[in-house]
Amino acid sequence: MNKSSQLTGLSSTSQVLKRLDLKPKQLRVWEEQGLVKPTLTHGDGETNKYKYYNEATIRRINIIKIYRELGFTLKDIRTILSDPSKSEYDIFQSKANFWKKKRSIMSG
Repeated sequence: MNKSSQLTGLSSTSQVLKRLDLKPKQLRVWEEQGLVKPTLTHGDGETNKYKYYNEATIRRINIIKIYRELGFTLKDIRTILSDPSKSEYDIFQSKANFWKKKRSIMSG
């Protein structure tokens, strides 16, 4: 299989960053934390590694981005993505209760 056929339907890191309006560090941290993995990685060693992502992975990255924008920690997100027994509703309810308590403490 040649390189161009391997890349069909995949987006490069720079394309994903632009499409989802992310900073390189955000994606790098999420990869380091094991929340997301590139679909394909190739290159000539550690310094010239190119990463590519399929649509399912890009959707997952976008979900992570949305949860972060809503104030979820990486730990929260890991739980949401890895534990099917916890519904998104339960996680959101827990977060809402946290903010209610915080607000009541601040308002005295």
